[in-house]
Amino acid sequence: MNCSTAAEQIISILNEKPNNLINSQTLCVGLARLGCTTQSIFAGTLVDMRDKSDQKLGSPLHSMVIVGRCHPLELTFLSHVANIDLDVLKCLYDKHEECVKKIMVE
Repeated sequence: MNCSTAAEQIISILNEKPNNLINSQTLCVGLARLGCTTQSIFAGTLVDMRDKSDQKLGSPLHSMVIVGRCHPLELTFLSHVANIDLDVLKCLYDKHEECVKKIMVE
């Protein structure tokens, strides 16, 4: 299964059974052929993963990670390896963290 298919299936489940922990704007990371000379890393929302990961990651093998809590240094590293602007990445992450904090308070 590629990241696009995985994201599509998760979004489909969320449409049927919404929850407060993840949503279509949750930060995800897609990895392809990690450790090979052709490795590729893509970071974006669950919707980005569904819509853009095939062209960004290329051929399998793929892995998809739904991001949990991150240290700022991890976000900086991810920004570098996924070639995504750090401010954009922090914005996506901060939105996810707000959702997690609301659930922990409830």
